[in-house]
Amino acid sequence: MDSPAFLTAKITEDEIHLYTIICGAYGTMVVLSLVMLVFLALFLPYELKSMSVPVTGKNMATPFNILIVLTILGNTGLFTCQAWKWKTHSMHTFQMLNLVSGAFSMITFISAVLYNWLRVYPIVEIVYPRLTPFLRILGTVLYPLLVVTIEVLEIVAVLSPSLFNKLIFIDMILGLINGIVLVLFDLFTLGVYVAYMHAARREKSDLDRSRLNIICLYGTLVCCLLLTGMCLFTVATSFGLGLRFHVMFLGVHSCSFLGTVVLCAMKVALHRDKVAEKEKRVLRSIEAKEKTGGADGSTIMPISRGVSGCGANV
Repeated sequence: MDSPAFLTAKITEDEIHLYTIICGAYGTMVVLSLVMLVFLALFLPYELKSMSVPVTGKNMATPFNILIVLTILGNTGLFTCQAWKWKTHSMHTFQMLNLVSGAFSMITFISAVLYNWLRVYPIVEIVYPRLTPFLRILGTVLYPLLVVTIEVLEIVAVLSPSLFNKLIFIDMILGLINGIVLVLFDLFTLGVYVAYMHAARREKSDLDRSRLNIICLYGTLVCCLLLTGMCLFTVATSFGLGLRFHVMFLGVHSCSFLGTVVLCAMKVALHRDKVAEKEKRVLRSIEAKEKTGGADGSTIMPISRGVSGCGANV
């Protein structure tokens, strides 16, 4: 378990200043995460209204919406703990904050992986259909079980000092497996997105679907952020538990925060695409009715003539 530098060693004024900046950065991400939650609280009803869908809890509580909210909540709790624990002067409080931040980190990891899996699932069915059953079990059962096991081991290790060394060793092994699985999953997801976009560019007739293209574009950006975060984490662990470790770890958490921003942006882009598609369907329906009316010998007044001739009725 790491501990705050001011509890274990003397630090310089410059280092204190830098720790203050790190705490301020975490505080800023907490505020911005809360802003995202407020945005979603306003956007979700608007999204349903614009599609003429009743605004009810059931309609808003889709798997995508639940998972993105859980991811942001997990990040918010994690960043709050990170900012708070460097202000405490109690080792006990610090250890408790470490456990709580681990629980929030677990929520973030599981929610983000499930969200990304649900988004990439329809594309995997197109690009690699044979892998779908295996990946469904890995993403929805095995990975969440692995993350929960890691968190439980950390809690038991802190609460049972006699078992600490054995459990922490197992926890480190499982943590390594967790990191490898995350990297492989992100690389695979990134490969699926790139493969689909390449195929869509080559065979526009079948694969050029704007909604899936949006998912690929934003999904690629999320994967790049997550992989960057994993690289920063790997570099951070090589520094030990000094100041550079915490600076690099701030970079890891920043990538996680930016990932949630991209997910919110993707949600808005997908909604705009859905609205545009709805408008296209309405326009095609009107055009079809006009053609049908003309073939039947009926007289349909053009829109421009209707507007100019109706004056006060418009």
